Amino acid sequence: MRELLKAIQETLRSGLDSTVYRIGSTPEQSDIFIADNEQYLPKACLFPAVGIKDAGESELIEHACGENQMAEESTFTVSIICWAPSLSNKIGGGIIGDQTQPGIQDSKIYIHTLLRGNTLGLDFVESVNRGAIPPSQTTIQDAGTAQSLVIPYIYEIKKYYMI
Repeated sequence: MRELLKAIQETLRSGLDSTVYRIGSTPEQSDIFIADNEQYLPKACLFPAVGIKDAGESELIEHACGENQMAEESTFTVSIICWAPSLSNKIGGGIIGDQTQPGIQDSKIYIHTLLRGNTLGLDFVESVNRGAIPPSQTTIQDAGTAQSLVIPYIYEIKKYYMI
């Protein structure tokens, strides 16, 4: 899962517009980060921000696939969390954004363009699909009132090894 999370982070860092999203190597330097919690935006982050969180793994299925080879199959779900400020001068501004700030719907489109069908160059990723997206939420963060949206991506994983 570690490799997968880092690959997603690098894909988003290299693909999202660095004039809109602050790009750096740590949460203190970047607004695209590995998240500890889907509900919490770290203090150092600015809007818009994107968190990447492990969201579960299916049962691991092992089976023989040759005389001396085994395969492991599982499904990893990764939550991509978009945060945008709730714009005080515009109702729904955190959702749809404005000319100064993308809303969560803008971020969702940018992210899906980068992750749709993208196996991230990882040999063990067989496929990727976006899951059902729950409604966005208004949250109170250290950086102010924010609109957040959790976008689940489901990665089908298959690893082979010799026995």
